[in-house]
Amino acid sequence: MYVEETDEYKLYEVESMAALNNENCTKIIRTQSQVYKTYYCVAFSGKLKFGLIGEGHGIPPHVESVSDDQYIISLDDKLYVVNSRIGDISFKILDSLIFDILFYVDSIVIICELDVYSFCIKKNSLQLNWLANIEDIVTGYKLTGKQLFIESKEAMAVIDLSNGYLNRVGK
Repeated sequence: MYVEETDEYKLYEVESMAALNNENCTKIIRTQSQVYKTYYCVAFSGKLKFGLIGEGHGIPPHVESVSDDQYIISLDDKLYVVNSRIGDISFKILDSLIFDILFYVDSIVIICELDVYSFCIKKNSLQLNWLANIEDIVTGYKLTGKQLFIESKEAMAVIDLSNGYLNRVGK
């Protein structure tokens, strides 16, 4: 079972919906899906404790702290913004599975299976800065300065993180 724990939160997997219900979560968040296969509980150092239900794509949830009481959590193709102080949770469904969350200046860069997104947070919700469609499965990436180097099965690409400009280069 997956467990991630820091001084600020504990994220852990439970075996079923019944087990998640027994965790006494403040909220259980589920989005429309054909199949639910993974169940997680996130407990913050304050009183907020909520459940997330995933589709079981094999990528565990990822939690990043944005500020003292604001977090970004990814699960499958969903990106959650959580304010642990007031218990506010908002989310966006992206076009492909989320691999990683990076930070660049005042932006949150989301590496997905087929895309790269840049968001900023305004009033506890995500505002899209730009979207770069890779058009192939991302197999690797490297952040260097203000550029994100993307490797895919077919080609390489460089994204300027300040504006989302995508430059495809040969393999």
